[in-house]
Amino acid sequence: MPDPREDARRQYAKARAEFEKLETQDKTAFVVEATFATLGQAVEETGRQVADVIERVANLDFGWDRPAWGTDAGAPNPAAPPTSARRATRRKTDEDDEA
Repeated sequence: MPDPREDARRQYAKARAEFEKLETQDKTAFVVEATFATLGQAVEETGRQVADVIERVANLDFGWDRPAWGTDAGAPNPAAPPTSARRATRRKTDEDDEA
């Protein structure tokens, strides 16, 4: 069975050799395009991770079932108390702490 690392090394060496054949202007354009593509991928991945964290926090703190991205589904969790009940509970707790 071929070693995937060795295959990656061969592909890298081939790409590097082809890159060396390019004119300076083409090398610059390639590096700039590759940089922006990489940054775009990083921003996209970071956005997904932030969305996951926000979704988990919303589910923990507010009891909401968040819809999947791009869907219209999802509403406040019927098992969670209404917002007014949560506010009243918080106010009572705040007042109790002051007393």
